Amino acid sequence: MTRRVGIGALVLVLVAALMAFWAPSSPWNNVPVGAEPDKDESRNDTLRVSGFYDVDPESLAPAAPGTFIKSERIRPLPGFSQDEFELFRFMYHSTTTNGDDIPVTGLLAVPTGDVPAGGWPSVTYAHGTMGAAAKCGLSIAPQSPKTAANFQFTTKVKPLLERGYAVIATDYQGMGPPVTPMYLLGDAEGRNVLDSIRAVQQWRNDISPTTVLWGHSQGGQAVLFASQLQDDYAPELDIQGTVSVAPAILPPLPLALNAIGSLPEPQEQTWLTVTALGTWTQNYSDLDNDDVFTEEGIKSLSKLEELCSFDLREYFYNEPMSTYIKIPEATTNPRALRALERNLAGGEPLNSPLLLVQGMKDDVVLPYETPAYFSLICQQRATAQLELYPEDDHYSIIPNAEDQIDEWMQQRLAREPAPTNCPNSERS
Repeated sequence: MTRRVGIGALVLVLVAALMAFWAPSSPWNNVPVGAEPDKDESRNDTLRVSGFYDVDPESLAPAAPGTFIKSERIRPLPGFSQDEFELFRFMYHSTTTNGDDIPVTGLLAVPTGDVPAGGWPSVTYAHGTMGAAAKCGLSIAPQSPKTAANFQFTTKVKPLLERGYAVIATDYQGMGPPVTPMYLLGDAEGRNVLDSIRAVQQWRNDISPTTVLWGHSQGGQAVLFASQLQDDYAPELDIQGTVSVAPAILPPLPLALNAIGSLPEPQEQTWLTVTALGTWTQNYSDLDNDDVFTEEGIKSLSKLEELCSFDLREYFYNEPMSTYIKIPEATTNPRALRALERNLAGGEPLNSPLLLVQGMKDDVVLPYETPAYFSLICQQRATAQLELYPEDDHYSIIPNAEDQIDEWMQQRLAREPAPTNCPNSERS
């Protein structure tokens, strides 16, 4: 078993790294900012959710984590072509942070054409924030306009398909079958990611068993936890590397929330924080809504079951954060701090080499958290590479880092030695 680092040590290391910021030089750093993807994700009220997701978790026979349950091909909508790829939704067994058996769904995207020797090279993708509601899952409507799923598919999954990868992508717990939702629950996210790989390997024989993990934003946190968990939870999987882009690392959350929460104007981070705390109270029996939410905040929690992605952002962008979240109670309550500790990436060593990428004009996650996390894992002797893009934000980092990420993933899938620029490494 690996040894977990306590919250005090984590916060001290991370805050020290923030105060004494260090970043390695990089030939990739002078990349011009790219066009931000279209964020028009207005609710698609005509969306029909497939009956595929209708399952009673209570009547589902328990099975080992990663056990494949069923699949369904996703047919193209009128006006859309799938000549170059096929899409499938699939369901599998995974486990909650408490170890309970639950059904989870995901998306499998596979190029068409002759299967390469050894199967299609695969990327296991962990998606960014889409909300926490059942209808927000990536596999539900990847080609339906004005949906969070289509935004993720168009900007993240399809470019990987075009480069010849099969893409395995979990929906995460609660975004599909009717189970308790979660958001930024690192342990559960990591299990969902690892179990999606197991399920596809049971189901298909045309996908290479060797894979790399690739996550952005919420998914950046998810793949870090998947790498941390793998040794104990899924040691049989052949994961050769982890790419984490603009990850939701969280620390030093109390400092950040106190600063942001006291501001009188609406903040970008409000919807993310409400979604995280609103699902943490459902998954942790020792944390109550009254611990962290105002009366108005508790009333607003129903929106987590109704809205996805940018619609959710716009709802919570009308008022200051303190309208919904108790400041400073949410950052000092011991039960809230215990929940935070459970979701701090870096408490255990990674089990595969890491490429960590961050745009320094990011206004969704705090950009200096990423080099702080890098400093922490370098102290754990991780094989890690940090790349900072000074002019990129949370969205432009994806197209601008795409070539570097692809080169790094190809090298890992070819089992080449991974580079590192940790300051304490002989190869830095």
